[in-house]
Amino acid sequence: MTFHPLEANHSAPIEEILSGGPPKDGIPALNKPKFVSASDGDKFLKKHDKVLAVEYNRVAKAYPIRILNWHEVVNDDFNGKPVVVTWCPLCLSGIVYDPENGGSRLTVGVSGKIYKSNLLMYDHETGSLWSQMLQRSKRGRTCGDQAAPHNRSGNTWADPGGQGSCGDRACPSRVSRWVGMPSGIEG
Repeated sequence: MTFHPLEANHSAPIEEILSGGPPKDGIPALNKPKFVSASDGDKFLKKHDKVLAVEYNRVAKAYPIRILNWHEVVNDDFNGKPVVVTWCPLCLSGIVYDPENGGSRLTVGVSGKIYKSNLLMYDHETGSLWSQMLQRSKRGRTCGDQAAPHNRSGNTWADPGGQGSCGDRACPSRVSRWVGMPSGIEG
């Protein structure tokens, strides 16, 4: 798919869409990452490391911000249900979405563009641009469509669910619920 001008369908003026620096996919999204256990995550994450925590469809995962800074978008699954985890390092916003739109699953990437100092993502299926913070398609065939957000919390590796300080390994949010971080990535 080529990245084409999206003049026909838009709600964001083209002059307000700016280059974020890297080109389209110059910041690579993660697609269906593999995860490590919380105990393996403890080997390279510090207790105070920030994470974006998502619990959905009886699965809980923690996405370290230091990994999200390098990828900004993660296309993932929670027991077969698709989820897109997003992070904008410019405004420090983490938002999680249901990537289904009009009955189709969208795969999201990093456009290399920003709108109002916020990440503009694009979907591979239509090439439409989506505002991360506004949770809405701003240019392209899906222009005006709203992305359905999922609950998430921003906390630390020691307490990803924001339940208060656990202290020891008996903390349920550390041992039984939190899967850890994507493997095979240097942060």
